[in-house]
Formats: sequence, C-alpha cells, structure tokens
Amino acid sequence: MTSKTKKITRIGVVAALYATITLVLGSISYGPIQFRISEVMTLLPLFGKEYILSLTIGCFLANVIGPYGVPDIILGTLATFNKCIFSIFNRKTYER
Repeated sequence: MTSKTKKITRIGVVAALYATITLVLGSISYGPIQFRISEVMTLLPLFGKEYILSLTIGCFLANVIGPYGVPDIILGTLATFNKCIFSIFNRKTYER
C-alpha cells in the first residue's frame, strides 16, 4: 500500500470515527448546549496536518445528519476546523 493510500485511508477512518462517536452519543452531542466527546479528537492535528481535513469532514457529516440544519452545518464545522488549526499553532505548548 502506498503512503498516499494510507494517508487517504487514515483520513476516512478518522472522519468516520468522529461522525460515529457523535451520532452514537447523540443525546449529549446535539442540543442547545452540545457536549461532544468526539471533540477530544481535535488534538490529533498535533500528530499530522491531515487530521485537520478528516475531523472537519467528520464534523460536517455529523452535522448534516444532525437535527439543527444549515447553521450547525456551517458554524459547527467551522468551529471544529478552527480548533484543529488552533492546536497546530500551539504545538510548542504541547511539546513541553
């Protein structure tokens, strides 16, 4: 298996894990106050930048299936994307 294939596979698996965890724990993942256990995964970009894409896709998929429609699809996905970017910029803090 080539490294490009492994990378694409990893992106797909992490996106699916994020969406699955969010949906399985839907009773706490969706609501006026959303508590998503899957958001812990936003630390994964510390190990590779490809996880930014995978977590953004996973969040998008979870929000498309979720009950809050377009605002959650756009704003929720942007929030997850921003958290992933934030973890990349603060990599030195975590390396100590």
